[in-house]
Amino acid sequence: MLDRYEDGAELTFARLAFGTCEFALTAGGCGPRDVSLWFYTDRVEELYQLFKERQLRVARAALTGPTDEPDIRFSEDLYAPFCGGRQFSIQDLNGLSLIFWQPDWLSRGPG
Repeated sequence: MLDRYEDGAELTFARLAFGTCEFALTAGGCGPRDVSLWFYTDRVEELYQLFKERQLRVARAALTGPTDEPDIRFSEDLYAPFCGGRQFSIQDLNGLSLIFWQPDWLSRGPG
């Protein structure tokens, strides 16, 4: 565990790492399990565009008939949160909130 925040005896936020991959868990959320998964990335804009393109592709396919490809359900469009950086969030197939965040300290430099 890289980082954690508690409210009294309750853990409200935990940042974890596995190799070079980092993600965080927070209590509360939109899903049935009351948890949000935070993914730290230096490519938030690219991910956002890929998810938006998929959302449009699925919507176009649905106009011509049933499709097996699941829809992307955005909870938040790409924006700059109060804590800095850029983020957006979607809901997974189980209703869990997946938040993709590019903090300022993770922004890629030129080149």
